[in-house]
Amino acid sequence: MPKPSIFLFMAALLTVMAGCSSGGSKDSDTQNSSNSPNLLLSSALTYTPLVPNVTDTLSFAATVNNSGDIGAPASRWDVTRDGVSGFRTGTVGPLAAGASTPLFFTVQEAGAANHTYVLRLDADEMIAEANEGDNQSVATASDAFNQSTDLQVSGTTNFAPTSPTTNNSLTISAVFVNAGGIGSVVAMNVPWTVSRNGTPGFASGTISSLAPGTSVIVPISVGFETSGTNTYTIAIDPASTISDPNPFNNSFQLIISVAPAASG
Repeated sequence: MPKPSIFLFMAALLTVMAGCSSGGSKDSDTQNSSNSPNLLLSSALTYTPLVPNVTDTLSFAATVNNSGDIGAPASRWDVTRDGVSGFRTGTVGPLAAGASTPLFFTVQEAGAANHTYVLRLDADEMIAEANEGDNQSVATASDAFNQSTDLQVSGTTNFAPTSPTTNNSLTISAVFVNAGGIGSVVAMNVPWTVSRNGTPGFASGTISSLAPGTSVIVPISVGFETSGTNTYTIAIDPASTISDPNPFNNSFQLIISVAPAASG
């Protein structure tokens, strides 16, 4: 019959072996939960302008962060538009643990519509990350102005002659625009005015109709001016009688300097 001391020795040996096994498992669990990169979008995908027009370029921006314990290698990002992948793509360079970097891309809108953009990091899934579920952000851009009348005074508004003297009769060529897109209506009986040096009533008139996407040039006779500088403010629908969600482009200023006529 074995001695009691042998039983005690064997029990102690088993206890030590069990402790070593437990310790090894704990170290393995710790290793599995760390030492991984983790790319995420620390700021949501945004764009400007917030209410785009049909001719606007949308500028998208987001911030990519590596919240993991180790650096992340370079990886590809992808933008899906309305469910179609590869609309835009690019590369995020190597990113150290805790570091972040901005991400930008632009889009030229075409036509009045709502578009959904999905930005996804590590699009090729080449990086083993701590969390694969925080790699994307969604933004929906709506061309709201395209569906409404958008009256404007174009920056191409000009005057002639371009270097007038007191001997010249001046004419302003005002360019009035309806920049509304698909879904907007024809603007009817559109008023316009011209003020001179802040005084209203210098000239006025009415455009009978202005269809979406069209413009009209209205010649405005100024006549002979004395020498000096005058500011003319040309406005379309100055009293906002027509529904227009963007009234901030409804006027344009011309500063005209008139020189004395040559003597003799």
